Amino acid sequence: MKKLRALLTWLGLAASTVTGDVAAASSEPILIVTPDAPVNLGYKVSWLAIKSDHSRAVLHALGLQEPRPANWASGIEAAYSHGEPGSAESLVFVSPPIEGWVLAVGSGLPVPDHHDPKTQGAGEVDSRFDVLFAALAKQFSEVQFFSSYRVVGLAAWARARAGRIERIFCFADGEVYANTGPQAAEEKTLRLLDLSGLSPLAARQAIFKNAEERNVQEERLVAGGMDRQAAQRKLLTSQRTPIPDEDDPMRVAAAWSLNPSTLEERHLPPSVGTIGRLAAAKRSPGE
Repeated sequence: MKKLRALLTWLGLAASTVTGDVAAASSEPILIVTPDAPVNLGYKVSWLAIKSDHSRAVLHALGLQEPRPANWASGIEAAYSHGEPGSAESLVFVSPPIEGWVLAVGSGLPVPDHHDPKTQGAGEVDSRFDVLFAALAKQFSEVQFFSSYRVVGLAAWARARAGRIERIFCFADGEVYANTGPQAAEEKTLRLLDLSGLSPLAARQAIFKNAEERNVQEERLVAGGMDRQAAQRKLLTSQRTPIPDEDDPMRVAAAWSLNPSTLEERHLPPSVGTIGRLAAAKRSPGE
């Protein structure tokens, strides 16, 4: 699929819960209000990490409609299974504060899209993420976004601090859909390929050029008598693969705030969050 919108529409419809696949067509989720411990999340979903000690402030900032209490298990299941990016039918789970951060989780959260229709295929650029992210950046001291979905190779992260958007990156379906701002120090520590200053198309070309060069190096090592797995390990000691994977959003999240795929390991006390319906995300004027 060439267009990110179509790709992510499929992604939302194909989303599964953390406990197993559920029918996305279910009109209303079953919500439980008995407090429970946080559950792991992050794969096959999008989430915001917002610097705040007040879940209600995040709830209001997102403009979630029909808010209802939900514990972690039922709230996360609903957020996973009710989501098409930007759709008014999407549900978002807002967590209680965790070490100064509030998580807003939902398959229907819009994702970054700055692709060039002339060079990266037909279709309009979708600015719904930018509208939402900029609005949140004005209200909170720090806002982060992450998304991971292995089936379509989606890996995305973004950060805004003190009202300034510092970094936006989104890779999916073999395309770079957004690459704003210089590489963050944490990305460098994780040995992610430095794509600073490149357009989405140029960033894509840089990723696959680097991958091709690594393949050439690997073949040379194998031709010289080295076992292929040993050759791959040798190359990884100097530089990791340039193509983002499903774990990269978790790694960046761990470096920036907290890794939601390890929430259960924190042994936090039982609590209850809030589930709400995401209003149809607005587009920039003129779209």
